[in-house]
Amino acid sequence: MKKILFIFAALFAGFVNAQDQKLFSIDDDAVTAAEFKAVYLKNRDIGKNIDPKTPAEYLELFINFKLKVKEAQDLGYDTLNAFINEFNNYRKQLAKPYLEDRSVDSVLVHEAYSRLQLEVRASHIMIDLPGSALPSDTLNAYNQIIGLRNQVVKNGIPFDVVAKKFSSDGGSSEKGGDLGYFTVFDMVYPFETAAYNTKVGEISMPVRSQFGYHIIKTVDIRKSSGSVEVKHIFLISNDKTEKEKAESAAKRIEEIYAKLQAGEDFDQLARQFSDDKNTSEMGGLLKPFGINDMMQEFEDESFALKNPGDYSKPFKTEIGWHIVKLVKKNPVPSFDEVKGTIEQKISRDSRSAKSKQVFIAKLKKEYNFHEYPKRLTEVLKVVDDSYLTGMWDIEKASKLKKPMFVLNGQEFTQQDFAMFLTETQKRGNKSESVKQEVYAQYNNFVNKSIMSYEDARLEEKYPEFKMLVQEYRDGILLFDLTQERVWNKASQDSTGLYEFWEGHQANYVWPDRVDANLYSCESEKVAKKVVKMINKGSTTEQIEAMFNEASELVVVPDSGKYSKGDNKSVDQAAWKTGTVTIVAADDRYIVVKINEFLPSRNKELAEARGLIISDYQKQLEEDWLTELKQRYTITIDQDVFRSLEAELN
Repeated sequence: MKKILFIFAALFAGFVNAQDQKLFSIDDDAVTAAEFKAVYLKNRDIGKNIDPKTPAEYLELFINFKLKVKEAQDLGYDTLNAFINEFNNYRKQLAKPYLEDRSVDSVLVHEAYSRLQLEVRASHIMIDLPGSALPSDTLNAYNQIIGLRNQVVKNGIPFDVVAKKFSSDGGSSEKGGDLGYFTVFDMVYPFETAAYNTKVGEISMPVRSQFGYHIIKTVDIRKSSGSVEVKHIFLISNDKTEKEKAESAAKRIEEIYAKLQAGEDFDQLARQFSDDKNTSEMGGLLKPFGINDMMQEFEDESFALKNPGDYSKPFKTEIGWHIVKLVKKNPVPSFDEVKGTIEQKISRDSRSAKSKQVFIAKLKKEYNFHEYPKRLTEVLKVVDDSYLTGMWDIEKASKLKKPMFVLNGQEFTQQDFAMFLTETQKRGNKSESVKQEVYAQYNNFVNKSIMSYEDARLEEKYPEFKMLVQEYRDGILLFDLTQERVWNKASQDSTGLYEFWEGHQANYVWPDRVDANLYSCESEKVAKKVVKMINKGSTTEQIEAMFNEASELVVVPDSGKYSKGDNKSVDQAAWKTGTVTIVAADDRYIVVKINEFLPSRNKELAEARGLIISDYQKQLEEDWLTELKQRYTITIDQDVFRSLEAELN
């Protein structure tokens, strides 16, 4: 719902040009023709195939939107801490693309696409090292990993032997460090880069990641497998499955496989027997996937199939039994097809830091950054070991007030840096050198100051960013007020909801239905025998025991309450309590037993609560808008609108 509101806000937010003609006003708040025109043109093409709106219809929606935003502001919603915090979080996200170098992103995108063409198989040996490790610990870990590399390279000890004995990556060490095949974004960026850049058979120099130090042996590089599209038949059998059901699943999958070998249709068997109800109606069709997207066993079996139409033998994974059939194999998509996806992944990946580094360097040049290194030396003299315990007192720097650097004419002083040190110091800082820590914090201070300065100027530099921020601001305001006035009230006001239901019962009606048992039989002969047993009063359990001793697929039962259109077999049966009908469907024979005919009736509140709440919300919103229109004065300049309407039509 919140996303919908943001879209709605995006439809109706814009810039006010003080020189433009006033189109309408809500009390003293004016809205210009230019603002409305920009909104209308922005969204006219988007909605023309779904719900086209004339300028007059848009105007009504626009006024309704502005009414709600007006009330939210009048009620002070934009001053609440919850709103301010949420808005600031959204603005931070919106600002990200403006606070990085797009040209570097382009290089990274092309690098990632180039790597997407290949798959690397590599093994590694890792020595754990946290990101905040002491310099001595870092040196120790580096020496350890170099020592292990020397054992392999110089002493000739097999890589897998060293990995099993010394690697701290428990998941791969048991396999001699083998990580299998992977492609771009499957590993952290430094590791990925080293694996792709190391020749097959060679061992990299130590590579530092957030997990520690690695040495990497590139075992193989092959062309990308691309993606594969398969259909599957799935029977649930996991560690929570009862023993009898697990044994039954194992028998049933073999029987299904035998039917496939006998020439029966895969799609039909999937529809009849697969436990994956999300795909069974489509013959078991899954979305295309690449390596490391699915369980390893499932991927191995799927990619091993050679030709469309080939299917696997039954195989087991941790969730159950599968048979997969190859539909087609897809090569790596074109650059244009995956460019957007790659950009999104880079934005969440450690490689995105590269663009920020280049971006800061450009800002320094743009804003004539100039620093005074000697001023840092003066600060170092007043920062003692107490900083490493989080107890340093800023008063020790009270006399230091000179500028440390200048950015676009704005000075950042020693006092500013001292305050930054106070805010960032923490107890238990493991740095061994105060000097080293202060130098590191100075670099952080410079970078954060530059980025903060640029961030504060985004609305001024980029009009489209200003518009986007306004859209989100109005969207959050509208959400908060609508939640209070409409959504929460509809779900929490039990008395109002009951009264609404009582007054609109004719809108919530069950159609004629039947309570029925269904038995899917492998042949007409079996179906006729099932009918006889039903007529004699046999239970579903007794029927299954009679026919399914040798195979779980002879009779497959089901039951439920059905309306017309819910089930084709039930639709064809005689809708009368006690009747039993045989219906042919998908080369099976369905026995339909009507336990009870349920005539049409009004739904109880509990039976249609979700739909009733939704309708009640619509009523509350309509009432709210009526109230707002009575409370606020809306004045439309018809001459301005007619002129605008003629231009837009």
